[in-house]
Amino acid sequence: MSATNRLDRHEEYDEGKKRTASVTLRLSTRSLSRLRHLSKDRHMSLNALCESSLEKYLTWYQFQETLGYIPISQNGLRQLFGNISPEDAGNLGKQVTEKYIRATITYIFGNVTKQSTLDYLFLFTVRFRESRHLQRNGMHTLILKHDINKSFSIYLASGLLSLIKLIDAKAVSEITDDTVSLSFSFP
Repeated sequence: MSATNRLDRHEEYDEGKKRTASVTLRLSTRSLSRLRHLSKDRHMSLNALCESSLEKYLTWYQFQETLGYIPISQNGLRQLFGNISPEDAGNLGKQVTEKYIRATITYIFGNVTKQSTLDYLFLFTVRFRESRHLQRNGMHTLILKHDINKSFSIYLASGLLSLIKLIDAKAVSEITDDTVSLSFSFP
């Protein structure tokens, strides 16, 4: 087999339900060195780090700039939401969902449907360090850990409840100072 054929072929592996393929990439030595150090610091393989980073980019980060999202530190959010009353935080969550999140879903998926809203919710969770999606007997539960404060939990819960109402699902939320749990099902 020639060198070109070896480099161009994609070997597919079946890891349970997830299909993978081998691919060769050319990176600068500086980037590769930084990736190796980061993977070592995070106690993960270079492959796992690259896969995780690419998945985050492809599912959410590619849309950030186009849609006007900016990164803000947790400390900045703590300070901001520390100065907002719970009532104002809830109202803000609803307003943001009604004005901007609906437009975001339309931009990414073409329209607001049950499926596009679910897809957006899962894109949305990529931004959180810890998130889970549980599904049992037609009930979806999203758990988001944010480590900000209770007003931020109220903001998130209010926005997520407004989003779920767009697609006529029944939902309830539970909040703590650092976590939001949203459970919903479709009639």
